[in-house]
Amino acid sequence: IPCVDGIDARTLSDLIQKKWPGNRRFKISEKPPMHGDLYLLEKLGMVKEITAGSGFNGTILLGGELESMRTRLKFILNGKDVGIENGTVWFLTRQCPLSEKRENLTTLTTESCLPFRSGWQPPKEMPASETEIAKAIWDQSVIPHGMHAEFVDTPLQRDRNGRRIATTTEVVQEFIRRQSNQDQGLWLVVSSQPRIALHHVNALKAADLENVSAGYTFIEAGPAADPQLSLATYLNQVALLLCESLQ
Repeated sequence: IPCVDGIDARTLSDLIQKKWPGNRRFKISEKPPMHGDLYLLEKLGMVKEITAGSGFNGTILLGGELESMRTRLKFILNGKDVGIENGTVWFLTRQCPLSEKRENLTTLTTESCLPFRSGWQPPKEMPASETEIAKAIWDQSVIPHGMHAEFVDTPLQRDRNGRRIATTTEVVQEFIRRQSNQDQGLWLVVSSQPRIALHHVNALKAADLENVSAGYTFIEAGPAADPQLSLATYLNQVALLLCESLQ
């Protein structure tokens, strides 16, 4: 892309969309970013852990693949700066296909970043959706006394081509629709790097689409990126963030 000095954000985004359409544009390298690239990505706030204060109406954990949800739940349970005064974690998940390589009975029943509670019994069959995996993670993990979970399962969405998986914006919209006016206020949205900034934009967009942007304030937080994450993954997230921020 001819990226001259002083190019504006919209022009750059349009050039990226034209040259590399789709959500997985960059396949230049499956290796982690080098020092110079990592420095720039850190400046964009896409690498390091982001913490938050307290005083939230509630805590939202955005769904994802198995290990992503485990990592986000660990961040919530262990984070001293993460406020969960009402003791409830809201899992916002979707009906979507699972990754057979990363989401199977072996990975589900293998302890990783969260310890399993004593007496937990593995299921005989693999959960069939992101929502069911979230429930299994909560059930198998050591959870402090008094904490609870609520699960907002967003169904497939209709469009002119049939049904498709809900976007993050639509998942947050589903959550908002299920809340009462008393639930409005300050909410913590927990994702993980390098997606935290993008998911914050998605949450703000959802509140705007539901005409409740004056009632909801979303604060983003989440754990640092995996050191082995590829440069291509980062660049895809940069392109998505640029595109979403301009809509």
